[in-house]
Amino acid sequence: MARIGLVGYGTGGRYFHAPFIEAAIGATLAGVVVRSETRRAEVTQDLPGTPVFDDLDALIDSGVDAVVISTPPGSKEDLVRHAIERGVPVITDKPFALDPETARGLMALAEEAGVPLGVFHNRRWDADILTVRDLIATGKLGEVRHFESRLDAWEPGPARGGQSGGVLLDTGTHFIDQAVFLFGPVDSVFAEIDWYDGEAGHVDTGYFVSLTHTSGVVSHIKTNKLLRGAGRELRVIGDEGSYQAETVDVQARALFDGLRPIASRQTWGYDAEANWGTLVTASGSEIVPSSQGDYAGYYEQLVRALEQGEGLPVTGPDAFETVRIVEAAFRSDAEKRVVAL
Repeated sequence: MARIGLVGYGTGGRYFHAPFIEAAIGATLAGVVVRSETRRAEVTQDLPGTPVFDDLDALIDSGVDAVVISTPPGSKEDLVRHAIERGVPVITDKPFALDPETARGLMALAEEAGVPLGVFHNRRWDADILTVRDLIATGKLGEVRHFESRLDAWEPGPARGGQSGGVLLDTGTHFIDQAVFLFGPVDSVFAEIDWYDGEAGHVDTGYFVSLTHTSGVVSHIKTNKLLRGAGRELRVIGDEGSYQAETVDVQARALFDGLRPIASRQTWGYDAEANWGTLVTASGSEIVPSSQGDYAGYYEQLVRALEQGEGLPVTGPDAFETVRIVEAAFRSDAEKRVVAL
């Protein structure tokens, strides 16, 4: 049984790490590092009997096979470096780093120490993305030419900024990683970013990013967090067919409703039938049932990496490409041009 320690119990640790470590076959949550009394009470309430530690060293000294860092971006780098220096495999939340130089430094440190370093790009395990992946594999779309991914919401919080800035470093890292997961490396980036001058200063609240993949696919990724409404849409266009779906964040909704994947693993993570997408080909249209989304799959692959030597679910170099693309998107917006990678 792989013993996995968790550092941080905010929204990420509480809703997107602990429940899926708990549900993953072959994994156990060995302990949680928290400092505030409020967070301690939440751990006790959610995870009775789980050890709570004051710092990373105490967690490592208790005996763990890997640690997960789920703290604000401003504190992550030092914690990741310390875990590497202690020789413990480490998984860090996205964004992997705020700039490519920092990401390179972390990868170099991990390589020199011989310590596995991965990033929690869990949204490769979203139901809608896995449905698209599985549909592409059937060949019914033919050769894919174009991919569109859109998320709109009314969440004015990003206008207040924070240690990681606005939404491109938040949702953008996930959606860019999804496009690379589906269609491979990116050759060039063009971006237009919406900026908001608020109490936190100049902060991005929306973006349009166009990625030209080496494979020839063009991905368009768009988000706006100041739309008084909500919507998630995926479109895939191939030379034999097209697919379109309006979906929801089914796993997050279930988690925030108090459900836990360990209690309903077989039925967990499927989009409701009302949100199934439509495939249109020369033969007509058909509804495409949802594939199962399950973030526990990330941790089950991590267990295999730790115990059987398989590759990490998302490696440092994988996540570095996302950091490079985000940096190129900011540069594209500032310079009003296509940026080659």
